[in-house]
Amino acid sequence: MTYFVIITLSVYCLWLVIMLISWQLIRPVPFGNEAHLKLTVIVPFRNESQNLSALIHSFNNLNLERLSVEFLFVNDHSSDDFERILELNKPDYALFSLPDNMSGKKAAITFGVEHSTGDIIVTTDADCEVQPNWLQVINQYFQSTKVNMAFGGVTFKPVGFFDKLQLVEFAPLIGTGAASLNIGQPFMCNGANLAFRKSAFEGVKGYVGNEHIASGDDEFLLAKFHKHLQGEISFMKDKEAVVSTSGSKDIKTFFNQRKRWSSKWNKNLSVYKIFLALMVLLTAGATIMGLINLAFSFNMLVLTILIVKIILEGIFIGSIQHHLNSSFNIFYYLLVQLVYPFYVLIFGAVANWGGYKWKGRAY
Repeated sequence: MTYFVIITLSVYCLWLVIMLISWQLIRPVPFGNEAHLKLTVIVPFRNESQNLSALIHSFNNLNLERLSVEFLFVNDHSSDDFERILELNKPDYALFSLPDNMSGKKAAITFGVEHSTGDIIVTTDADCEVQPNWLQVINQYFQSTKVNMAFGGVTFKPVGFFDKLQLVEFAPLIGTGAASLNIGQPFMCNGANLAFRKSAFEGVKGYVGNEHIASGDDEFLLAKFHKHLQGEISFMKDKEAVVSTSGSKDIKTFFNQRKRWSSKWNKNLSVYKIFLALMVLLTAGATIMGLINLAFSFNMLVLTILIVKIILEGIFIGSIQHHLNSSFNIFYYLLVQLVYPFYVLIFGAVANWGGYKWKGRAY
């Protein structure tokens, strides 16, 4: 058991060093001469009346100087009073509703793209808020004709105790997605802060081939762009491009969200994704075994590798949180360290079994 713990955690720490270096090497694109591009912001939503006001307020505060932008809201069969909210906050934003034979986020985005007039499609979620220069940064990244897709950071608003734990848990996903892209292994991005060329979306036929999978509007599109297009994919490492959202309000919602995310891990597999999945699961197991080992028989080598792991993860997460405009809190970090190995093993076990509920639908 001791050898397994040491070897597994050593491999993980080496990978962490690679991720940390790759993350640090990502640089924001400098602002310069701007070509004329039209942006279309698409917001797919379902029963989000309680969140739309905050999103629209952040839209109203956008710096649109020298930009040509249209905003399309696509309703996915909502049953709340979203129309009243839109009318009160911004009646001139375009509103579309999916026909009866279409449903789901991918269908909503596809519908929005079909009705768009922009060169660049930008997607975000109805429960998000954006910063004033969000679209300025996105516009700058697409000044290079080589760039087909760009995605940015997403963070949680640290309102309460549970939100702050989720912020620490979620931050390394953003950093790993960006750092992996930087070493030529893109596997994860977030549709709450995603932009792509309309022509490229149409070139890969959008979500054709994975439209039957409820989630993955971001990850599967990223994989298609990487596989079929010659252009570049960029991570927008600019603090002004970070989008914020609310964390899950309770354990049940959190479970269903993470179940939804984890249910797609074995779709569109690559060697790198398999390596990451195995490494994360084995590392969680090795961490628990290491703690058990220390509890019954002190081993200096095991203790050392566990401490190194905690320090490296802290540096990595702290750096990502700095980019996400949030402060690193050692208390919440250490608390997540205690529960994360068990959390990983639980979701690793349930990822392929049973369904989940999301936005009033069962999958």
